[in-house]
Amino acid sequence: MSLLIGSALIDMPVQTLESNKISLKELTKNAETVLFFLRDASCVLTQAYIRDLIRSKELFHRAGVGVVAVVNASVDGAASALPPAPFEVVCDPEGALYALYGVGCAPSKEALGNERTMERIQAAYAGGFLHGTDTGDPLRLPAWFFFDRSGRARALHYGALGDDLPTPEGILQVLERLDRLGPSDL
Repeated sequence: MSLLIGSALIDMPVQTLESNKISLKELTKNAETVLFFLRDASCVLTQAYIRDLIRSKELFHRAGVGVVAVVNASVDGAASALPPAPFEVVCDPEGALYALYGVGCAPSKEALGNERTMERIQAAYAGGFLHGTDTGDPLRLPAWFFFDRSGRARALHYGALGDDLPTPEGILQVLERLDRLGPSDL
């Protein structure tokens, strides 16, 4: 099942990196929130994206938008691969949350990327990130969803490649355009 614009946030108990078991709805706290579904925490693309989200924390804060990142990894796997984040990181090694939100996998390793993907991987390696031991599905694709205060999806994107996520600044630009539209314009 894939979410559509207007779909409600699907709630379920989740495990955060800090080992807290909490409901996804509680994590969003009835606030505007971007829910990022990233790849395995051992993936250099995921590590680099978490770094970019950390660097963009103040931009999201000024926009009044919360961030929750989901990684397809165990708590131990995520803790060893990711830097401490100023936002919640949900660990989903079994992929249950990914399945609920319809976030799938590429059919093969070759289908995960293209030339741009390889350039981003090389840039992540050059930035000091190292690929670790996979703790999730190595074919996992990314996605992102923006939920308004009522818990309804106002924007979303399912990735077709392993690096198919806009920059955090690009997502904030999308959200800024949404602010200019009323709910009846969607």
